[in-house]
Amino acid sequence: MKIYGILGTPYCGSTSLTFIISGAKCVFPIGESIHINNKSKCSVCVDKPCPFWTKEFTEEITQENIHKKVLEKVKQFGDFDIILYADKSPMIYESFKKLGTEFDKFFVLFKSPEAYIYSRLKHDKDNSELMVKELDAYFQVYSYKIFDSKNLFYLSYDDLTTNSVVVIKKLCEWADIPFDEKMLNLRLVGNKIHSISGNTGAYTHIWPKNFVKRFVKSKYWKDNFSKYHSEKALNESGKIIHDIRWKTGLTDKQKEIISAHKPSQDIYKTMLSKRLYI
Repeated sequence: MKIYGILGTPYCGSTSLTFIISGAKCVFPIGESIHINNKSKCSVCVDKPCPFWTKEFTEEITQENIHKKVLEKVKQFGDFDIILYADKSPMIYESFKKLGTEFDKFFVLFKSPEAYIYSRLKHDKDNSELMVKELDAYFQVYSYKIFDSKNLFYLSYDDLTTNSVVVIKKLCEWADIPFDEKMLNLRLVGNKIHSISGNTGAYTHIWPKNFVKRFVKSKYWKDNFSKYHSEKALNESGKIIHDIRWKTGLTDKQKEIISAHKPSQDIYKTMLSKRLYI
């Protein structure tokens, strides 16, 4: 069985990419393994018992045995050729490698430094010192040197959300995954995605609309998400959302700080040049 991973920063769009790739019947998505024992919910089952992530199963999992346990369970669960992880952090994937788990391919998903800062800092964008630290972190993730360049497929969030068919077709060709346009309708593929994620807001793209309507009215949603997210969840469920709020959400001064951060700008340009679908 092949093992693939999604590599990127927080808020790079990995949950949506997981949903899309997992639309192929041969792929079983694990999601973010670091959240398995952190009370995060299965994307599909939510507050219902999950046939895959049972309480007994997750209690057996440790950092040392995680992939062995998951592999055994996936083989029992169905006929899959590929396991997909979405842990994003290269340091986490390096820890897998040290424990003997070799990944066959990685999908490197990235936003622009501006979009990343907007997503990452949210209400703390006026903190210039923190902005620089986060830009440093952006550079460190995408310049990490443990991966074989032949096994990396670079795709930008902007391309994924505005030119989905072209990007995903090429990704599937490169990764030896059968392509079907239905993969791009998250509502159609969502009922098989038993993945773990810390991004609850992204689940709304695959949940039934009547559930979404109830969820956006809950205290949890109101405490953690904006009116923008509510409108998107209700009106565009099943679709990949192109979020460009950073263009109006960042001030000119903030954009100047980001533009002047040469390491992040240079690595962003390098990744753009490595896209195979352009």
